[in-house]
Parts: sequence; C-alpha cells; structure tokens
Amino acid sequence: MRLLLQVLYFSLLGVILFLALSPDVSVMAGSENDKVNHFAAFITLALFARLLWPRTHILLPFLWLTALGAGIEILQGVMGLGREADFKDLAVNVAATAAGLMLAQGLLVTWKQQME
Repeated sequence: MRLLLQVLYFSLLGVILFLALSPDVSVMAGSENDKVNHFAAFITLALFARLLWPRTHILLPFLWLTALGAGIEILQGVMGLGREADFKDLAVNVAATAAGLMLAQGLLVTWKQQME
C-alpha cells in the first residue's frame, strides 16, 4: 500500500510540474483561479508527504515544498514562454504547504491515539 501511495505522490508531483511549467496555459485544468490551483496542488503534496514519511522532521517536507514552489516560480519567470513569476503564488504555495502539514500531523496524532 505504501508503494502505491508513493507512486501516486510522485505521479501527482509530475503532473503538477507539467502543468506549472507548460508554456500552453490552456493545458491548465480545474479552477480558473490560479491561486486555488496552487493551494490545491501544494496542500495535497504536503498532506501526502507527511503521511508517507511521518518519521521525518516536519520541517523537511516544508522546506522541500517551499523550495519546489520557489523553483517553479523562478522557472516560470525565466522560461519566456508566456508564464510569469508571481510572489503571491509562492505565498499561497507556502500557506498550503503549512496547512497540509498541519492537517496531516493532526491525522497522525489522532491515529496514534486511537491505536493506543
């Protein structure tokens, strides 16, 4: 089951990178509100990351996903294919990452208490 979840996580990561870096913005699926797309992507990545690797320090997935969000914005700014870097997108990515990690941490604590 864990392997399946890891495959899903990395597949989701690949889809998110494709959508974020695709020069053709018509490829974008889902909400027309860019910030909603960012929030949905990063809360999902954070939730999966924390649940898949619960023994890692919580700062590790936070730093990884923050760096990922920053990297995406930098690449969008320099690739010159109709994309623009947006600090507000990065802020949404960071907020969604924090929300996803907190949600996942709450689930882990609840599950642990139920097991005892």
